[in-house]
Amino acid sequence: MSESTCKESTCKESTCKNEKQELKFLTVRDVSKIMGISLPLARQIFDRPEFPKLQIGRRILVCEEAFRAWASQRRV
Repeated sequence: MSESTCKESTCKESTCKNEKQELKFLTVRDVSKIMGISLPLARQIFDRPEFPKLQIGRRILVCEEAFRAWASQRRV
């Protein structure tokens, strides 16, 4: 862990946590790349009622954490 995120000299990597837990959001394009699928198919996934999307104006996003939880529940 870099010194910029860990202020205590005795802090170990496994126990050190960033004080600012920032949320990261993914776009349709990001999901398409992560899953290795086409953009139209990623849009279809975003249109599913159970998909944890967030719409702000015309932008449709998904929280990375929520996306990973959603994807892990659907593994075969």
